[in-house]
Amino acid sequence: MKKICPFCKNENIDFEPFGFEFEILSKLKVVGGGKRDNARCPICFSMDRERLVYLYLKNFTNIFTDSLSVLHVAPEKRLRDKIRTNEKLNYITADLQKKFVDMNFNLCNIPFENNTFDIIICNHVLEHIIDDKKAMKEIFRILKPFGIAILQVPFSNLLEKTYEDNTIVSKEQRELHFGQNDHVRIYGKDYPNKLTKIGFEVEKFIWQEHQQLINEDYSLLMDEPIFIAKRNK
Repeated sequence: MKKICPFCKNENIDFEPFGFEFEILSKLKVVGGGKRDNARCPICFSMDRERLVYLYLKNFTNIFTDSLSVLHVAPEKRLRDKIRTNEKLNYITADLQKKFVDMNFNLCNIPFENNTFDIIICNHVLEHIIDDKKAMKEIFRILKPFGIAILQVPFSNLLEKTYEDNTIVSKEQRELHFGQNDHVRIYGKDYPNKLTKIGFEVEKFIWQEHQQLINEDYSLLMDEPIFIAKRNK
């Protein structure tokens, strides 16, 4: 199968390793965390998790064709540039501090009215937020009825319950316990249930289940699902 990057379209490239090698990540087999052998495109520098979200959006949503309101939190450059090709969108990028976005705000206090966005993309952000429940509630609040939020996090199938400890505050201890100095938890198998308690209906999208689309090797993380949180009322 031909290797190709869906962003830059370069073919037969050797994707590069990327990620941290902390013991906790390998011990818990954290999906979406730790060092991955074929994570980064050497040409455009797209990451495996960025390519996964893009392929889902391209093949299973109307984000590239319709007039929608979209919020993209901590936007990845390649994905951001692709989404911006749809000039019909009301597309807003946001981050806590970074300067290359449209707005800076805290996810626990989002400055938008209820029912504002059709799609929210929040890729590997919640693991950084101490009060993730409040952030989830805010995302639910600003999502329109029948809208979707893509809420990716690193998680371990070996953990029945999310591992977190708010007394762990130093960078060194967070690296040891959570695998990154700005992470405050490792999600477990209870992650979808956390979203359900907020009011979302959660689906897991598995790229490998759509064989009709798998004609090329995009160097995706094989065991990473997309967590699609839907607001159905």
